[in-house]
Amino acid sequence: MNKFYIYNVFPNCPLISMDCQRISDYLTANGFSFTSCFQKADIILITFCSITDAMEKKSLNELRYHLKRVSPLKAVIMLECAQGINKNLTDEESGYLPRITTEDTSALDEILKPVRPFSSIPEPNKIKIFSSSLLPIAANKIITGIKDLSLMGMFRRFLENKRTIKDRFLSEKVYHIRISAGCYGKCAFCVRSACPPFHKSRPLDEIKKEFRRGLEEGYDLFMFVAHDTGSYGIDSGLSIDNLLGEIFKIEGNYKLILVDFGVEWLIKYFRELKPLFLKNHEKIQRLALAVQSGSDKVLQSMERSYRRDEVIDCLLQLKSSLPGYKDKVSIQIMVGFPGEENHDFEKTLDLVRKAGLPIVNIFGFSPRPQTKAYSMRPRIEKTVMRERINKLLEVRDSFR
Repeated sequence: MNKFYIYNVFPNCPLISMDCQRISDYLTANGFSFTSCFQKADIILITFCSITDAMEKKSLNELRYHLKRVSPLKAVIMLECAQGINKNLTDEESGYLPRITTEDTSALDEILKPVRPFSSIPEPNKIKIFSSSLLPIAANKIITGIKDLSLMGMFRRFLENKRTIKDRFLSEKVYHIRISAGCYGKCAFCVRSACPPFHKSRPLDEIKKEFRRGLEEGYDLFMFVAHDTGSYGIDSGLSIDNLLGEIFKIEGNYKLILVDFGVEWLIKYFRELKPLFLKNHEKIQRLALAVQSGSDKVLQSMERSYRRDEVIDCLLQLKSSLPGYKDKVSIQIMVGFPGEENHDFEKTLDLVRKAGLPIVNIFGFSPRPQTKAYSMRPRIEKTVMRERINKLLEVRDSFR
């Protein structure tokens, strides 16, 4: 029987993890069996992400690592986040590999000529973590006579394996439901803005049916998965409050995880969402809001469609009325966007203080060649960026 191997470089990403699982189901349905040893696999699929420079470098390192250790006769395929997202990656760098995207995984049919087409494979709800572990990597190197088992390399794999174990534990408890694909946003810093515009929401009845199936199977923790959860329904005459309103009508002891929720949608539908959140607060596990900055000038440069006062108003209302606010709500902040002056950063600090949240995901700006922000100046020095991140961490940690 032919074997396949999948390496997901970023198992924390629910979107690409769902795609990996669906591809695994597709290959299994077509007579392949999974192997954890990539040298034994006939088909090797490796994910690739270029959202940040660090992610692209990590993806490229993993790709090169596998290519150096497999026969040229093996079928190695790259799974990219989206069409055109890696324009700066040359064919030579990618090993001239077939490249498919998460928005067109059906392209596998053209490569593999299967009995069962990709379209016949349903969206998965239960996710397996396809990532490396210390033992198989070490065993593979020893078996194949490779002598690069450096201490630092082994330690890095060990740390990755510890995270993978945690991810696997969490994944097995979560029932994933994809509610939409694509993103309408054209943020100046995001490589997805270079991709063709695409957004497709799944029918509400399909989502409710999957949700009920998860409850029947004994799940009590559900994650709604999308590039932008808050934008659900904008292509079909619906909205995120319509979806949540219907889900909350379903009886049962369960909680929802709402990640990658653009704060502009919280603002747009706040009058409808606030009473839903308050009435069903016991059913909300996490509401993760992408805020990015507390400066109107920076938000405008980022091409975000909202203003700081709108964000603060919504957060303060939730802070004063939503039970368990600190445990349920989190925000994401970007530091060091081009042109971010000290007074801009102070406004972001102020927003984080007023939000009063112990969970703030902070990351530094990463210039990507395909984006509008790549040519923006002045860029913020890395030392300044690090100082600002540390200040934000201090404010965040004061609420823990």
